[in-house]
Amino acid sequence: MEPLLLASRPGVTEKLYGFASDLLAASGKAYPQLPPPILERLATLVQGMNCYYSNLIEGHRTLPIDIEKALQAAQNKTKPETGYSQEELRTLAQAHVSTTEWAKTVTLQQMGINNFILEAHRIFCTALPEDMLIIEGTKKTMTAGRYRDIEVQVGEHIPPAAQQVPRFMERFEQVYTPFLQKKMLGQSRLAAITHGFIAHHRLAWIHPFPDGNGRISRIFLDKWLSECSLPGFSVWSMSRGFARDRGNTYKSRLHNADQPRMGDLDGRGNLTEKGLVDFVEYCVQQGTDQAEFMAGLFRLNAMIENAKLAFALKYKDLKTEHFKIYERLLIDGQLERGDASAVINKSSATTRKYFKALFDYKLISSPSEKGILYPEFPSGILMYLFPGLYPPSEFI
Repeated sequence: MEPLLLASRPGVTEKLYGFASDLLAASGKAYPQLPPPILERLATLVQGMNCYYSNLIEGHRTLPIDIEKALQAAQNKTKPETGYSQEELRTLAQAHVSTTEWAKTVTLQQMGINNFILEAHRIFCTALPEDMLIIEGTKKTMTAGRYRDIEVQVGEHIPPAAQQVPRFMERFEQVYTPFLQKKMLGQSRLAAITHGFIAHHRLAWIHPFPDGNGRISRIFLDKWLSECSLPGFSVWSMSRGFARDRGNTYKSRLHNADQPRMGDLDGRGNLTEKGLVDFVEYCVQQGTDQAEFMAGLFRLNAMIENAKLAFALKYKDLKTEHFKIYERLLIDGQLERGDASAVINKSSATTRKYFKALFDYKLISSPSEKGILYPEFPSGILMYLFPGLYPPSEFI
């Protein structure tokens, strides 16, 4: 699977480090100047969106409402509901969200790259029913958190033999761990960002599990980038960029980097260096594009104007007072119940009646019956509040 590192050739490293620097700058601009409660909810929203697009790359269309329920279930540590349409897709979403929730609690440096990958696969598979773990074309059930013991072929690509997977994964960890151990400053951070995308490809190339490799490799990439201290990374998603044209460009770039070396001018490893460099360039540019998109989407003024449109078109039974409460919550991030009366210039008793409708639409939440109010972004408002976050067709 060599080359695993960027060649020190004039133009190659400088070019990709330049793109990584652009990504770093765009990610910093993506971090919105909003109150902490809003940022927390936007991060959760992006986590769900990331799940949606990662599933879409695998050919599974999970509705935003299902993603919302999967997030609620994961945060409440409850099992997914049964007896609904698209049950398997919601279960996949729950598995993905549960795994990303766990990933927030550990670091690659402390846990080790391979242990992280194995545990991520175990958690993901444990959340699935047994019939979803049956390996396609066989009667065998996949063992969660274990490297594959069968031979596989992915399109034209034939990954390493099963008995060689542990050796490849050992080499994988040996090469990439040092990038996370350096101080993330200057060129060290640019090197880590760039090689994170290389590692993402090489993990997919090894294909260490019978199934679930695509999702696990993207969860690994997200974790890697988060440890590169990209400012604002919590509010943008690589998977949304990868999922354009349902992931066909992403998959073709992965495939191109799978190819053998093409002549003396194509590096010194077994695999094509040019294909790998092109893949990294594609990834970094997709990341930059996504960070810039989110920077425009999560501006306070735009959110307020879009919320006003949502109240006019989606929540027609709500009054101006309902919107004023929600607007104040977008501005401040939270609101004491007693202060809401002054916002709408109504008595406390009348103000409580306005709360009820907002709770019913899940536009606000509170930790207790008399607790502080927080704004929420349920699936019903997303099309208006954050246009383009999901395809419009998902809300029809």
